Amino acid sequence: MIKQKIKDRLKLALRQKFESYNPETSFMPFHTRLLGKDRMALYSFIQILARVFLNQLPKN
Repeated sequence: MIKQKIKDRLKLALRQKFESYNPETSFMPFHTRLLGKDRMALYSFIQILARVFLNQLPKN
């Protein structure tokens, strides 16, 4: 049940990110044309997840 809630939340977050994606900067027109708007949104979302989860790891 918890796993399904997490999956549903991630799907919703991805869907919202794709629908409302607006790059912070316009200095990457080549990347956007090469990859497309949806893949740039996915890349941005993955970067956010990586930063959040990597910051949660215990530091040695």
